[in-house]
Amino acid sequence: MSPSRRKGEYLHNARERFTGEVLKDPLFWVSLAIVVYAGIRALNGGVGFKYDAEFAKWSLHRPDVEILPGCVDGAGFLPFACCVALLVLLQGLRHSLDRKATLAFAFALTVLAGLSSIVACLMLSNGAEAALAMQNCDYANPSFAGTAYGVCFVVGVATVFSAIDEKAGIAAALASVFSSGAIASALILFAPQFTVCVFLFAGLAVAIVYFAAMGRKIAGSRSLKYVIALLILAAFVALPLVMCDDGSALAARRDQVLSLQFFPKGLFELRDVLSGISLKVWKGGPWLGSGLGSFPLDMRSVASQTDWAVATPFQTASVNGWWQLLVERGVVGALFVACALGVLIWTFVRKAFFLRERRSLRGIHFAGCAVLLALVALAFVDCSFLRADVLLSASAAFALATAAIPVRIKVNSEDIEEVR
Repeated sequence: MSPSRRKGEYLHNARERFTGEVLKDPLFWVSLAIVVYAGIRALNGGVGFKYDAEFAKWSLHRPDVEILPGCVDGAGFLPFACCVALLVLLQGLRHSLDRKATLAFAFALTVLAGLSSIVACLMLSNGAEAALAMQNCDYANPSFAGTAYGVCFVVGVATVFSAIDEKAGIAAALASVFSSGAIASALILFAPQFTVCVFLFAGLAVAIVYFAAMGRKIAGSRSLKYVIALLILAAFVALPLVMCDDGSALAARRDQVLSLQFFPKGLFELRDVLSGISLKVWKGGPWLGSGLGSFPLDMRSVASQTDWAVATPFQTASVNGWWQLLVERGVVGALFVACALGVLIWTFVRKAFFLRERRSLRGIHFAGCAVLLALVALAFVDCSFLRADVLLSASAAFALATAAIPVRIKVNSEDIEEVR
């Protein structure tokens, strides 16, 4: 309730400005429409197999109200909560926080994700069932927790640079480095090989682009800090691969990574089969889709005997996220996602034109683009971007990148740089 204040503003002025900016923001109205749409979908359950006594067979039942978007019973409430959280998160990052506050948010996100990573790795080393389920990376019934850690890793790399740039102190810099390192370890242990490579490359790309953009602006002493920070991160990346006892779950994961087999055998054949099934299902309900969480049920009602020779009975997710988006949410749901993403990209590009001084460049500016490109690439081999945790963390990363860009504003007829 207390947005960051600009120069010469009182708190009530800042609140009035924030309210006005939110009401003029097209993303707010798109997000509000998404929340309403997701709420209707969460309430309109009923999708599932039901026994038809008249014909003595099981059939796939559509939503209770067929003209409205629906879902499998209970599958729509978490996405609805995610949409509400996204509306608050995006508006807060876009209009409420100044540059220092956005960097503090990125720091908090990195540290909390680092703590989560440490807990998850300890659970895995002790054989906890929840952690072993998170490690499941067979593309049949996958857990995409590793993808969420990958998004946080890219933000963490940018946060390390920000902590050094802003001279936040040795404690903040070390906390960012060690948290990012812990996230890297969780990424390696909980994500498929291809996902690991994509996000490690995205983090490296953020560092390379940042150094290339800054050029000679980086002083010698600060360069040494960057090198030390990146070496510590590299050590954390290597730690899960060398510090594992034989026979443990960590050692098994290490062997998978070191095998350099990025995709499981037969993945692309399975992908083609599931894409064909998805096309058949989507034609049955192109506008609203078949319902959230319905893909496994649709697959069992449409797949042929030839398809089952490739797919497994335990297949619960598509191997192509774009098809699963269309199958479960339809054209209308896909358009909502495209509109929200389009507004974010448009805002980022528009504000980036104001970034005329190279000294204003920061690692967080590149992190959002790196995360977006990584998820677009992964969407062709999994549907991880549809998960609530991935969607929230990725949206936060891109909104942070936009909010951290300074723009020019007028205060008392004087041009100043807004710390936003």
